[in-house]
Amino acid sequence: MSNKHKHIIVGGGFAGLRAARLLANRNDVDVLVINPQLNFEYHGSLYRSANGYSPLETVIPYREIFKGTDVLYQQDFMVDVDPVKKHIKLLSGQELGYDSLTLALGYEPEYFGIPGMREFSKTLYSLADALELRKSLVQLAKQSFLKSAPARVIVAGGGPTGVEVAASITRFFEMITGDSRVEVSLIEAQNRILGGLSEDFAYQVERSLANQIEIQCGKKVIRATKELLHIADGPAQAFDILIWTAGSSANSYFRQRSDIFEVDHKGRVLVNKYLQTNHDGLYVVGDSAAVMYSGTAHAAIEMGAYIASHLIAKLQSQNCAGFLPSQPEYAVPTGHETAVAMQGTKLVGGQEGWQLRREFDLRALSLIASKEVAHAHWLRGEDFATIFSAANL
Repeated sequence: MSNKHKHIIVGGGFAGLRAARLLANRNDVDVLVINPQLNFEYHGSLYRSANGYSPLETVIPYREIFKGTDVLYQQDFMVDVDPVKKHIKLLSGQELGYDSLTLALGYEPEYFGIPGMREFSKTLYSLADALELRKSLVQLAKQSFLKSAPARVIVAGGGPTGVEVAASITRFFEMITGDSRVEVSLIEAQNRILGGLSEDFAYQVERSLANQIEIQCGKKVIRATKELLHIADGPAQAFDILIWTAGSSANSYFRQRSDIFEVDHKGRVLVNKYLQTNHDGLYVVGDSAAVMYSGTAHAAIEMGAYIASHLIAKLQSQNCAGFLPSQPEYAVPTGHETAVAMQGTKLVGGQEGWQLRREFDLRALSLIASKEVAHAHWLRGEDFATIFSAANL
């Protein structure tokens, strides 16, 4: 890196990538992105990868994202930061100095200490998780086809990810064997699904799912064993596959370094209106920032864009207003090419809702990669995986 302002971004999700692209090719700042993986993973399409669609939409190599820019990418893992000396330490042993630093470390699964959940459930937090789940679903579909009793799949967690994956399982079984006999249950501890969205939105989604899956709300999960999910104040429920989508938390690094970061009850870092910590030049963004709507791609993209604008303003000795989050757009799939979407103040369902969801996906990808790269990978979301065959799955 040159003598220009050195900005390091740790994390290769929406927030970090949006900031990097907006800071690229400037004559006053050098940008280095550090992430353990070689590819960006679009979590919004993981449920599709789990249900037979091409993973090439979910995964975009960083070399494609940064092609044509001067952004440097390094595959490594940050183990610690010294905000006084302005250094970060990497797993490789390197220590790198910075003028400003953005930590966009993302989230990690949270099992809330429920006994057996980690051991006996599948998750959907990475492409590796999605492909493992797909393999298990294919095996179960083939096994159940030879039996008189239908397969039993339980999805624990009634947020958007839980709804998406639960709604897609029946058709996936039918694709594999021609038989859609599978009992899918969606279990939620709160008194309704999609607790973070409006009641009208959640009601419309629930109506759309009524004939496909069994929705059980107000059911607190207390334990999982190999074939049984135990519910407080109710009988245990048998399953062939249990999918856990009910919990995630901010990256645990921030809780481990409470001497540096102040966190809220969810482990998210408290930041000021400029998305900064108490340390000079240190930003925290994305799922680990205690900011309204954090946990959504929309919010992450907005935070990344704000970091770029705030840093540019500082370099030019200009003032910059504080970060103001906006209401995200929502579209939750409810089946094969159907979804419920919020368009302004209007609820849209069915195939029209699905088209909006696909538009939202493309728009998000276009903000972290070139339009050509984003569109090419987005189109893969229309295709079934080329490896989707009995011989390979």
